[in-house]
Amino acid sequence: MYSRRLKTGYFVLEGLNSAATVFYLYYFYFYMQRTFSFGNKANLCLAALSGGTYALFAWGGGRFAQRFGYFTALKIGFLVGFAAGFPENFAQACWSPIERVFPLGWMLDMWVGSILAALVAGWLYKD
Repeated sequence: MYSRRLKTGYFVLEGLNSAATVFYLYYFYFYMQRTFSFGNKANLCLAALSGGTYALFAWGGGRFAQRFGYFTALKIGFLVGFAAGFPENFAQACWSPIERVFPLGWMLDMWVGSILAALVAGWLYKD
């Protein structure tokens, strides 16, 4: 299987990815409040939906990694993260009146997050 050092690296990288996602979502909630007049309840629902979706797919990715192997999960994570992140963020970068760094960050978060979530969840949820 994997060495202890490699697993530690996965956990550190996943932790950094999670922290970056949290900081981005802080901005996102303030943006939704300012631009679309979201109140506290609407932002709480948005946070619950985001967290539930993340947990559901992390669990599913872990189960997939256990069944088909970690490297297969890594390859699928690359493909799914790129397929989900690139078209959406390419459109955002072309037509949204926001800075270009935001779509890049979103794409990288979807790409790296889908890979690391599958690897870490697969290691955590061993039967």
